[in-house]
Amino acid sequence: MNEKELPFKEYYGEEYVYTQTAQYGILPHYSSLPNGIKISIEYAYKKNKIKAVACTSTLAQGVNIPIKYLLITGTNFSATKMSVRNFQNLIGRTGRSGVYTEGNIIITESKLYDDRRGRGYYKWKETKGLFDGDAVEACGSSILNIVRDYAVTYEVKIPGSEIVNYICQNITDNKWTNKLLDKILDEINETDKIKYYRQQIFEQLCSYRDSINSIENEMIYFLSYYPLTQTVNLLHEISNKLIENTLAFYLASKEEKILLRKLFDAIESKIEGQIGGIQKYVGTMISMADADNIIRWIEDNSINTDIRTTKELLDLIENLFAEMYPSLNLKNGFALSWILGNSYEKMSKEYEIKIYDIEKLCQYNVSYQMSFLVGNIIDLVDAECVNIAALKLLQQALRYGVNTKTAKNIQKRK
Repeated sequence: MNEKELPFKEYYGEEYVYTQTAQYGILPHYSSLPNGIKISIEYAYKKNKIKAVACTSTLAQGVNIPIKYLLITGTNFSATKMSVRNFQNLIGRTGRSGVYTEGNIIITESKLYDDRRGRGYYKWKETKGLFDGDAVEACGSSILNIVRDYAVTYEVKIPGSEIVNYICQNITDNKWTNKLLDKILDEINETDKIKYYRQQIFEQLCSYRDSINSIENEMIYFLSYYPLTQTVNLLHEISNKLIENTLAFYLASKEEKILLRKLFDAIESKIEGQIGGIQKYVGTMISMADADNIIRWIEDNSINTDIRTTKELLDLIENLFAEMYPSLNLKNGFALSWILGNSYEKMSKEYEIKIYDIEKLCQYNVSYQMSFLVGNIIDLVDAECVNIAALKLLQQALRYGVNTKTAKNIQKRK
């Protein structure tokens, strides 16, 4: 067994494609790859130990490595085209000074050229625009995107005013993103396109929700500095100061500023409805609705008063996770397999899930999202909670996928 194959064999098994290609010096690199393997590949590439890396753009954009030939398979990611800023950053990493005298960028998507005079005309034009050295993109704002018209397809455009009005009317409904998704999909008459656009629209609405939650968190944070008796009178003042100091407000047109104020007023009204208990939401970095769900879970399961084993806590947290994030589809027992250090190959067979999906489940759903949930639980339990130490250890175990204190300390130092 070639030494390059060893880490891949341990994670993926002998027959997996990564284990096979490693012996030829062709290695992968992308966000869901185990961190230890990623670091090893970056080091090997810098030291010229390997000649080729099949990777996402994050390697070239985020790691200082020498690149002579950059092969780009396409300029679209899902339904989103690559920005000029990211493309220029990407190609700027080729022909690194002091390493190579020149670099080459090759787009390998032949269909892009073949369809340039037909239905692919706009995509061809956009791709050529990426190579324009004078091209500059304006700074944008995720908050401002909420109030601007949303072009779902070339034929369907949802006015920003309609989106803002719907959000404001349903801001206290925790499922407004799903309901708005259904309304937008109704606007798309062609049945064959609905499945294609569903995920794209849902991601866009989730970005709106995340921005709104951030505004909500910021308002609550500023309110927390004042006594409860003053918060009601100060809420509107804080809301106004916050909106006027955003990039969104600076860039917005007159009509967009009106919509922004309407949106901030709706968030303000939502907070005012729970003004008496805002201290419990400070620092959680989640919406008030999600915080309330966690608080109820803490009370229902007597987390503050009844001592639980780590396994019992994990079982309860998995149930809460499934309730709060049903779309993440995490099976019971999966998090424990991750903590125990089971190989991707073993987990794939046990849960009948493809290894590619196992990676995502481990690196995002468990390592990030579930450990983040445990962090919020830690923030919301009482100071005298009898399970606080166990929760902190469990959070680290979920974050790093290890089950001993020594292993956790090693991972934290990486």
